[in-house]
Amino acid sequence: MLTTGRRGLVWTWALMAAALVITLVLPDWSDDGVRRPLLLLCLPAVLGLAGAFLALRAGSLWWALSAAVLGLLLVPLLMVTLVLVSGP
Repeated sequence: MLTTGRRGLVWTWALMAAALVITLVLPDWSDDGVRRPLLLLCLPAVLGLAGAFLALRAGSLWWALSAAVLGLLLVPLLMVTLVLVSGP
């Protein structure tokens, strides 16, 4: 099975990395005004929760908690950071 032992954690790490990359794609870095699909705001949380599920299946509670927290907090932390850096 794909989610047993170390292989399940590798998938968890991959999903955590994908959530981080998608979060870094969200801001309009080039200032071209092209809107991102609204679905992109939900993807980091979905990927984090999927990684948490896989980590639980692999028997690692701490990686499951870290994947879930990372996925759920990436977008709010990005928004707070952007407001603090660029101003309200």
